[in-house]
Amino acid sequence: MRSLPAIARFASRAALRGMRASPATTAVAVVSMALTLALIGAFGVFVVNAHSALERVGDELTVSAWLDPGVGAGERARLAADAARIDGVQAVLAVSPEMALARFSDRTGVSAGLDDLFESSPLPASLDVRLRAESRSPERVLRVREALAALPGVTDVSSGEDWVAGYARAMDLLRSVGLGVGGLLALATIGIVASTVRLALRERR
Repeated sequence: MRSLPAIARFASRAALRGMRASPATTAVAVVSMALTLALIGAFGVFVVNAHSALERVGDELTVSAWLDPGVGAGERARLAADAARIDGVQAVLAVSPEMALARFSDRTGVSAGLDDLFESSPLPASLDVRLRAESRSPERVLRVREALAALPGVTDVSSGEDWVAGYARAMDLLRSVGLGVGGLLALATIGIVASTVRLALRERR
């Protein structure tokens, strides 16, 4: 039985003989394969980048549970712990009224005079709930929302259903496009290789 180095040398010599015997066919084969592999690589990079971008968008999706004004800091912390135990929840941030007002100032750029205008923050406390990746579908978000609404002290829950549905559709579309185009490129590669082999065999006859 031949060793691997011997097989490699034999294959190399056979390839060189084939290249000298049919240089045009070899050139066409090399260029075709290079273009096909370049397309596959470019498409792979696009899919990975698009998936990463959608994952970053998904990481920003939160469910907000608004709390009754009578809920104090201690009870707010207990509610956050209870919310963190809900299936599908990744993390929970308890937002005080003061934190909510500071966020409003940062996001709107309106900060001057707010402390003088309000003796206390007019914004309610809330729980910002981040979801696990597998729970970012409309059906699972609805279950999380219902579980949050059942907690004592929660007056309203906002889950951004339109954003969640759009995110889910975008992920499904990306998977479908990836499978479809990837399959077509794979078939094209197989077809190019088969055609090249047939051309080479015809030239040697």
